Amino acid sequence: MEKREAVLRAIDSLSENAGKIVSWFMVLCVLFILYEVIMRYFFNDPTRWVFETTLMLWGAYFVMVTAWTHKVGGHVAVDIIYNRFPLRVRLTLDLVFCLVLCLPWIGALVIGGIDVAANAWKIKECTASPWGPPVYPIKTVLPIAFTLLGLQCLTKFVRDLVTLIRGKV
Repeated sequence: MEKREAVLRAIDSLSENAGKIVSWFMVLCVLFILYEVIMRYFFNDPTRWVFETTLMLWGAYFVMVTAWTHKVGGHVAVDIIYNRFPLRVRLTLDLVFCLVLCLPWIGALVIGGIDVAANAWKIKECTASPWGPPVYPIKTVLPIAFTLLGLQCLTKFVRDLVTLIRGKV
């Protein structure tokens, strides 16, 4: 039991730390956009790199915080109906939802993401813009983020299952 909880806490910590680290990407985005505005409107010298850089940073941020968001229960839910059910029914619905929808879809996204990232690395894929930055690093973030989300879903699944089995609902 203690080993299980230690593993679950480690996954929680991994999700939270990854989310906190990539949260700083938003600060970088704001600084880059501020730089672009100053260069464009005060010096009449717009950049070629700010738009794509902020787009990639925002994309990495968006997918990397999904596990942390799941950990804190921040994803959208239809609470109007769901909260009317007893806790035992809600736990059962969460378990079924996780097994039937979440884990298979996340698994497909991880497998597909690995394939997409590997192909991008293989061909050293870059954007078609004049600046042409590489996109393979950002495509590598996708399977990593979905793996973290899958681990966080498994963590919630295990905790819900233990709560349901112990009957402390």
